[in-house]
Amino acid sequence: MDVNQQAEFEVLCRAQSFLDLNADALGALNRAPARTELDDLIRSIRDEAAEQQRAGAVAESQTTQKNEVHARLRHEIGRIRALAEARPKHMPTLQKFKPLSRNTNDTSLHLYATGIADGAEQYRAVFEREGFGEDFVDRLRALIGEFRFVVASRSCSQQRRFLAARTIEVRLRQAWKMISLLAALFEPDDAEHQRLQAAWKVETLHAPRALPKPQEVPKLAAGEGAPMLTLSAGDPRAPGTAIVTLAEQPALPAPSGRLGLLRLIGRLFGSEEAA
Repeated sequence: MDVNQQAEFEVLCRAQSFLDLNADALGALNRAPARTELDDLIRSIRDEAAEQQRAGAVAESQTTQKNEVHARLRHEIGRIRALAEARPKHMPTLQKFKPLSRNTNDTSLHLYATGIADGAEQYRAVFEREGFGEDFVDRLRALIGEFRFVVASRSCSQQRRFLAARTIEVRLRQAWKMISLLAALFEPDDAEHQRLQAAWKVETLHAPRALPKPQEVPKLAAGEGAPMLTLSAGDPRAPGTAIVTLAEQPALPAPSGRLGLLRLIGRLFGSEEAA
């Protein structure tokens, strides 16, 4: 279970304990079919969570084993390609196999290895003569079978983990429906039921879900020089007011006379061209 599902499951368990602790006052609720179904759902969720954890641990172990067999199989294929490249005339069929990609997945590797083992059958004598051993092809096929078995076993474990997670999700939704049904069984005219119903609402509140951590906002560097605005205390007789004062800033330089004369000449020439 993830964090949110674990929080919901703890709330369901608290509701179950609440019904047990108040069994005398809530006898009608505890005898209702919804209570029995709630207990069965909680038990099922607990069992599925244990199965999910077991399947996950097995899948991780099988992933490590699969990666090791994957590396061994690629190594054996590399040895075959090295021999085929060194003896192209003796092994023409194996020249048709292109080099394996570094990112070859498990399915493609299994198909490639099976094909190259089939092509190597006719060159058993060449493998024996070159020092690979007379049973090299047989050992290669055994390694291919081991790889296929590990991949299939890992896939089954991953499926069991996924099915357990899916079952937990469905069971949680069903359990919350039973919680709502049990809440509807409180007697509105019974004072003790009214008191316990208020406590029941508290016990069955959803636990807060984990929210993502907000991103940090980058801070700007502190400015230099005199501030543009300053705030001071306002009129003590009028709380909540403030006086805003603008700091003095240097005035812009006045335009030079030379620049003004050039503009005047430009306007004169422009008016003459227009005429």
